[in-house]
This record gives sequence, structure tokens and C-alpha cells, in this order.
Amino acid sequence: MQWFIDNRPEFRESLQKFHYFLRDSFKVPFPTTAGPMMHLGDVAAEISRRLSRLFLRDAGRRRPAGTGTGGEGKRCDTISG
Repeated sequence: MQWFIDNRPEFRESLQKFHYFLRDSFKVPFPTTAGPMMHLGDVAAEISRRLSRLFLRDAGRRRPAGTGTGGEGKRCDTISG
């Protein structure tokens, strides 16, 4: 998990740099091969949004990451926020 926290900005920035050089003409299907075609800037933003949501609390004050089968927060509930 620590790798993810440490490297998420670099991953997003790498996709943004590829988008800068390839521009909007280079598109990939996202999120699957049957998905809509998106340029790498939009893909970077969407992946970043999805990964960040793993650590955000829902209305029940739970986080998707680190929850048990009953929905009680475990390890990730120690993160302030």
C-alpha cells in the first residue's frame, strides 16, 4: 500500500506528459477495451479520481480500502480526514 501512496502522483504526471507530447489525437479505450476512447489527460484524471476515492469516507464514515466484511473500517480508518 505504501508504494501506491508514494507513486500515485508520478504515475499521473507520466500520463500527463505523454498526453502533452501526443496531444488529443492519441486515444485509448478506457476503462476497458469496450469503453469510450479517451485521450491520456482524461485517463490520468479519471485514474487519479478513482484511486483517491479509495481513501475518502462515505456517508457512513467508512472507507472502501481497508474494510472488513462487515464494513467496519480497519487499517485505513487510522488516516485522518
